[in-house]
Amino acid sequence: MERAVIITAGGSGLRMGSEIPKQFLTINGVPLLVYTLKQFAEDESLKLRIVLVLPEIQSSYWLSLVEKYGVDSSGYEIVFGGPSRGQSIRNGLNHLADLADDALIAVHDGVRPFAGQILTGLCFAEAEKFGNAVPVVAIRDSMRAVKSNGSESVNRENFVAVQTPQVFRHSQLKAAYSPEFFDEASDDATLVERAGFKIHTVPGHHYNFKVTFPPDFAMAEWVVKNKLGEL
Repeated sequence: MERAVIITAGGSGLRMGSEIPKQFLTINGVPLLVYTLKQFAEDESLKLRIVLVLPEIQSSYWLSLVEKYGVDSSGYEIVFGGPSRGQSIRNGLNHLADLADDALIAVHDGVRPFAGQILTGLCFAEAEKFGNAVPVVAIRDSMRAVKSNGSESVNRENFVAVQTPQVFRHSQLKAAYSPEFFDEASDDATLVERAGFKIHTVPGHHYNFKVTFPPDFAMAEWVVKNKLGEL
């Protein structure tokens, strides 16, 4: 079965408080995006076709990092992104249009460097059986629903936090990104569900966090130093 992953890397770095896009900031001397890319490129069991979606304006900077850090550029394909996350993923999907409808395609955040091969393998295995697989984790904090007249407590046991890689049959993603159903959403599972497909969840893990704010960056450095991202 054909398998691919679309890695989206279009962050600006503003929430990190940096002029350099966060995916290019270094963790223990290595750009964050390199960690993300390697966890898929080095997974020989899945034989993934890797598509890296970058803003065109950042492509030359990425290529300079590839040369500096010795990244094997033969293991992935670069596609230029669009003005939004959804448009960028659509560009990645168009690049993979030659894949069969039953091919499995993962979508993964470029700033989520510690998903690991075990979770990735689980997502692909479950998607092969159920059509899709979305990793989720329990919410640790208490939650409140904000309303126009205040807020009210909700049971956190009824909610989970959603992660990537999210894996879908090619046919499901094509339907989700068709003009009939496509709209901007925070994740692909939302679009696939909107297109009429039931979403199958699998257990994620808390090391698979998205590096968004400075404290996340500090945590990422700790994970690398303690080799906890090799899951």
